[in-house]
Formats: sequence, C-alpha cells, structure tokens
Amino acid sequence: MIKKRLAFLANGWYNKGICEIIKGMRRYTEKKGIDIFLFLTYSQFRESREYNDGEFNIHRLPDYHDFDGVIFIPDSFSSVHEAQRICKEMKENDIPLVSIGCKMEGIGFISCNNYKSMSILCEHLAAEHDIKRVAFIAGHKENGESNDRLAGCRDTFAKYGVEIRKKDIYYCNWEYATVVKAAKKIASDKSGLPDMVVCANDVAAMAVCSTFQDMGIKVPEDVKVTGYDNIPLARAFSPSITTMEQPYEEMGYMSVEALYELAGKTGDGLRTGISKLIIGESCGCERDEQAVRIRSDLARENFVTAENNILFERSSIDIENAMFKTKSYEELPQILQEYFENSHEYERDGFAIVMEKAYAKNIYSPDADLKTTGYAETMSVPVMIKKGHVGGISEFKTRELVPGYKKTSKTHIYIFSSLHSRNNIFGYVVMKDAIDHIEDRSLYTYMSRMGESFEKYRKIMRLDQVNEKLYELSVRDSLTGLFNRYGYETTVVGAFKKDNELGKKDVLIFIDINRLKYINDTFGHLQGDMAIRTVGSVISECIPKDWFVVRYGGDEFLIFGSLQGETDIDYLCERISSTVEKRGEELRLPYRLSASSGYLITEPGPGKTMEEYVEIADRRMYENKKRTYLDNLTI
Repeated sequence: MIKKRLAFLANGWYNKGICEIIKGMRRYTEKKGIDIFLFLTYSQFRESREYNDGEFNIHRLPDYHDFDGVIFIPDSFSSVHEAQRICKEMKENDIPLVSIGCKMEGIGFISCNNYKSMSILCEHLAAEHDIKRVAFIAGHKENGESNDRLAGCRDTFAKYGVEIRKKDIYYCNWEYATVVKAAKKIASDKSGLPDMVVCANDVAAMAVCSTFQDMGIKVPEDVKVTGYDNIPLARAFSPSITTMEQPYEEMGYMSVEALYELAGKTGDGLRTGISKLIIGESCGCERDEQAVRIRSDLARENFVTAENNILFERSSIDIENAMFKTKSYEELPQILQEYFENSHEYERDGFAIVMEKAYAKNIYSPDADLKTTGYAETMSVPVMIKKGHVGGISEFKTRELVPGYKKTSKTHIYIFSSLHSRNNIFGYVVMKDAIDHIEDRSLYTYMSRMGESFEKYRKIMRLDQVNEKLYELSVRDSLTGLFNRYGYETTVVGAFKKDNELGKKDVLIFIDINRLKYINDTFGHLQGDMAIRTVGSVISECIPKDWFVVRYGGDEFLIFGSLQGETDIDYLCERISSTVEKRGEELRLPYRLSASSGYLITEPGPGKTMEEYVEIADRRMYENKKRTYLDNLTI
C-alpha cells in the first residue's frame, strides 16, 4: 500500500544542496500528493561525539515502516558509522532506501559523477592555463565525494604531465578553520606557491582566497583557485569562484523516481548526473558579468538578512525570558503558548515543540535520567500552532510525528530537528514548509538557542529545587522537622509584621516539656529525644494547618498563628496538654510525659515587638507551670 509520504535524511550544513534537491523532489511528489518528512541534523566533524549523537537521535524518531521509503545524503552526516547504521536498519526491515552522492551496497544510488565532473573542470584548467604545480584542498579522508573529486583532478592533470604530490593534498574535514591553516601552510611553503589550488568545495575556495589576500597573495595573479558546488556566495565573491554546478534539482527528482521504482520492484534505483562548468574570475579567466549582478543582489539580501537577524535575536531572547517566568514546569506550556500566541512569524503554521516526559521528571528528581537514545512512545506537546491557533497536547503518540497531522492532496514538507543539549534528549521540533530557514541556515541558530534555553531552564529549575531543599534544611529543626530559630526569624517574624500591618490579631503560645532534664538524666538522651519528637508531633496535629510551630529551645516550643474568629485558646492549650499525656501512655514511655503552656493575643499597631510578645508568653507559661506542677510531682 502506498503511504504517500517519504523520509528524507540530511545535514543542514548541506543547505544549498538540500534546497535544490527538495525542488526536484517536489516536481515528482506534487503530481502524486506525497508529503516529504525531512529529518535534519547539524552534525559536524569538529563537534563532540555527544553533540553529534544528540543530533543523530532525530534519525531514531520515525518508524520507517510508516513511509514508502527513505532517501538520505550519507556523506553529509560527518559520520560513516551513522550512515552505515541507517543503511543496515533499512535493509533489515526491507525498507526501500536511496542514497544521494554515496554508493552503498544493495541500495538505490543517485550520483553526480564527481570524478568526471572534476575532470571537466581540470581539463579547462590544464588546457587554458599554464599549470605546473597543483595543491588540492580535500574534505574528510573518508568522504566519497571528496575522494572522487581528488581522483578526477589527479588523473586529469596526470595526462598533462602534472603530478599532484602527496604533500600538496590537505584534508580539511570541510571546516573553515582547517582550510585557513592549510592555506597558510601553502603560502609559507619554502618551495614556493603552486600555480593552482583546487578545492573540493566553494567554501574552501573562498577561505583560501581570503587567507591569501590577508597574506598579500593575489588571486588569480599569483595563484589560481577553484571550487566546487556553485553556491550563490561563491559567484558573488571577489574574485568570483570558478566551480562546478551540481545538478541537485535533477538529482532530487531522480531520487524520488528511484525510490518508487525500488518500492514497486520495477528497477535497480540507479541514476547518474554530470555537473556543469561555471567559469569565474578566480582561475584567471575574463571578467564575470553575472557575478557583478549577483553581488548587487547579495548586497540587498544582506541588508534584509541583517534586519531579520535583529528581530530573530530579539525573538530568541523573548522566548527564553518567557520560559524563566515560570515557577514550576507545570506552568511552562501555558507560558509558551501565551508567547507564541503573540509571536510566531518565524515558526509559522504547523510548528510544534514535542517534549520527552523524562525532561520534566529530571527537573524534579536527579534519579530520573534523561534519554540519550531514541524517544519514548508517548510525549507531550507544550506548544503547537495549527491554522493560527496555539495550543498543546498533554499526551501525544510519538509515532504520529506531527501533532494534528492530516494528509491532504497538497504536498507539504515537514522538518524535524532534535531538541537536545549534548546527548541529553529533551524532545524535537517540527516545522512545516520552512525550507527557507534551512537555506539561510537560521534554523541551526534557532535550534541551538532553543536547546540552550531548555538546558538553562532545566538547570535553573533544578537549582531552585536544590535551593528550596537547602532552605528547608536551614530553617527546620533536624530532630522534629519543625521550624528552628532561624526559621522563626525568617518566616514567623515576617508573618507577624505582615499581620500587624493589616490590623490582624495573632496568638502566641509558649509550651515547655516538663522535667526534660530528669528524663534525660534518668532514662537517657534517646528517651529525651523521643519526648521532644512526641510533643512536637502532638502540637502539629492539634493546631490549625496555617499556623507555625517553632522548636524555640531544647524543651521549648512556640506556636504562632493569625487569630480566626472565636478561637478558644484555653481549650487548644488544654487539648495539647491532654493529648501529650495520652500519647505518652500509648507509647508506654517509662515516665509521665507532660507539658505546660502560656499564651497571649497581640494587639495590632505600633506597640510591642515580636520579641517582647514572646517574652510575655514565656513568662505566662512558667507561671502556669508553677501553679500546675509541684516540685515533688511523680514522674
């Protein structure tokens, strides 16, 4: 059965290629009403393994049986292992799989013949320019596309008697900083500059040109430079880069065509294209008139992008500020929904944040670990935007992928990105028809900041939990769990001042355990501790729930509370006293447990301080104690 949706796995750093490939895909899918589910990563060779694992986890989100098949760009992953894992999983589950750019045994393959394409470029260089020595800036050593381009360059120049020496090949892992380092090494080579630096992609070519210029080396006058891919920035660069334009759009169309060919078992799923030579200024050819126009367009685009980035920065900060308004995770969905209700120009319709429930559990308990591989069967959706309405879902089946998804006759592209910090998985984000966010690479910044915000939020909430526990420890008596003297000073005194300002009367009751020294001396301190805990427990049971109890001293307790209506304080004191004695009998204590009390009711206004009231209550308690208990009281 045709499911009319396909999975596409790619790395967002391959932005131009992805956008062009999707254009080609849509030429096929729009005829058939097929949706494209793009599982996007931003893995990099220079990033830690934990970070890349967090990115790659998005590949583990879908159940691929729910798709007609999978298309992926394995060379973009920055991980041979991840590409091989995906290939193995699809084969074992008999799921049609097509690779773009990297040939892997037993699956469909869409290629641009990088060897032949690079040969076309190098034929031009060898035939039109006097080249004696060539340096090559390669990608990663294990990258098939880079190796094919190197082989095409080597073999073509060999026909013209030019050998590319091993020392003149620089593997730079597709990274700008590594290319700059290689360019400086080329420039400082004691044997002199090469005539030509051939780069495996345009970004490397621009990095080489910029580094040479900083060192006083002119391109193309002193050394010629070429790239590969024909990205817009390379055409606008000065000098414009001589390069090869890959037929990405055609490859996108062929990849879907090949996928459904494999699904229907009507072919081998193999297709090949050839890149087109684009002559620029960097190889020493004539002025590039098209580059002049592109530079003008780029200047305008840069202005718009700069203004949009300011709004984007503000939006990211606003999201984070909204999150930090919450006092508990339970409040977060409402806070986020309120924010996105007022501002979702970037996210648009079809946006959702899908969260692991383990994220919330981890906030409240360090024993609840975050997931590092895969996703739970059910998750929550704190935010989803559908038809302009912002809402959420408390229980969401992860296999559905897109909250509120309904298949229509129109083709849509759903982009899934991992929400994580390092390899700690928080959830994922889905966006609908937002390819422009991939093209301008803003989605990388957006997801990075979203991950950082959720990580900060998690740490702050956990820190608040720890601080709350530390505060509780600091204000509570370790033996009884009641407020200690510090708790009295920070909590009870403040409550008294507030009631006094509001004109409310309060009651203070001072309670003392009778003859605790005798109990300790005769029966031991464990029995003395039992007496203290028992009296503290009885007091807590007898008083109103909103009153405070303080272990004020070794055998002394202070009760404080707002006087409500006609509360009978004499009855309350008698109840505490009788319950203490009864509890001692129930526990079969080897002594008679009893307590004395004294109380007063405050008068609101600029009168006595809390300390003065406590002294009066204490004095009344001792007066009652003398009247009630004789010195020869039997214990």
